[in-house]
Amino acid sequence: MPKDNLEGVIDRLREVYPTLDSKGRQRLLTRIHLALNGETPNLFNGEEARRIRLEKDYSDIKSLVEDLFPGLGFFETRSTRTAISNYESGNRRPEYPPRGKVTPVYLKWLKDNGYDPFGL
Repeated sequence: MPKDNLEGVIDRLREVYPTLDSKGRQRLLTRIHLALNGETPNLFNGEEARRIRLEKDYSDIKSLVEDLFPGLGFFETRSTRTAISNYESGNRRPEYPPRGKVTPVYLKWLKDNGYDPFGL
């Protein structure tokens, strides 16, 4: 951004906001509100993620993990299942921006299947 950072951000908001649908606008406004209040925006909904998994015929997390992460050993598979289970149950929330081995792959899969809470 060639201008002062704040001016550049405001210009970008003016450019992008009109192109968003109502859901995108609400997501953007929520993130701005949270950021202005010093909170970390994390809009991940574990119930929605679980609904997507079940809708895609993954009745258990193990089969999803086997498809997303082929070739994992027993302990890696178990820890990956635990991470996804914790996301879906609300015990943990995926970090944004996504980091690690599991979160980016899992969030991309959710996005590819119609759920993109972070606008990736």
